[in-house]
This record gives sequence, structure tokens and C-alpha cells, in this order.
Amino acid sequence: MDRFELFLSGIHSIYRNIQQIKSAEMEELGLKGTHFLCLYYLHKSEIPLTPVQLSKKCLLDKAAISRIIKQLIEKNLVFYEEATEKRRYRNALSLTSKGKQITEVFMDRINVALSKGGKGLTEEERSIFYSCLTKIKNNLQEIVDDGGVL
Repeated sequence: MDRFELFLSGIHSIYRNIQQIKSAEMEELGLKGTHFLCLYYLHKSEIPLTPVQLSKKCLLDKAAISRIIKQLIEKNLVFYEEATEKRRYRNALSLTSKGKQITEVFMDRINVALSKGGKGLTEEERSIFYSCLTKIKNNLQEIVDDGGVL
């Protein structure tokens, strides 16, 4: 197998496995992976985030974020810090106590998945892997930023 095929099949397989695990875990709560992305970034942030900020962090368009936020509010997982109806895209969102609880459960499950996924790797190998992955991601992003043409 050549480098391109190994890289592409490896990345694709890892991504597909992550999606399947994420879907199975989220299904029990009636949530989707995109819901969890929003919950994750709200949990990770030290300050409440606006829908625009969430959109950028989740790499989703504003319309998708708007739909997701509406669903998360209906499930009592997030709330707007300010109760005004006008310009909601500027109002910051936070997790409810139920949202925090669910997110913490999934963070624990993520840690288990990462442990199982990295089973057999030394700390040095793990460090090298993430360093290489970051370099590849950044190099490919440069190509995209330059118009995607080599």
C-alpha cells in the first residue's frame, strides 16, 4: 500500500469509527454528534459563547448552529445568558446543570475511548503522533488557504 492510500484509508477509517462511536453514545439521549460539539465547546470554554463563536469552533454554518441551539434549549441543556429575543446571535449561551451533567458523562466516555484507541502506545509515541498530526493538518490547511491548488 502506498503512502497516499495508507494515509487516506487510515484517516477515513478513524473518522468513520469515531462517528459510529459518537452516534451510538449520543443515541441514548436523542442527541447527535453536532449537538455534542456545541455542548463540548460550551463546557470547555471559561466564558459563555455566542452562536457565532460556536459556529466557528464547531466548523458549522450559522443556520445549522441556530437549529442545534434551538434543539438543545428544548432539551433543557443550554440557555441564553440574556433573555432578550432580539439579536440572539449576539447573546451568550451557557450549559444548564443538566447540560453540564450530560457533558461530563460524555467527557468520561471520550477519555475511555481515547484510552482504548491509544492502547499499546507509549507516551512518547502518543506525543509524536499528535505532533505529526498537527503538522499535517496545518500543512494541508495552508494549501486550502492558498486556494487548494498545488
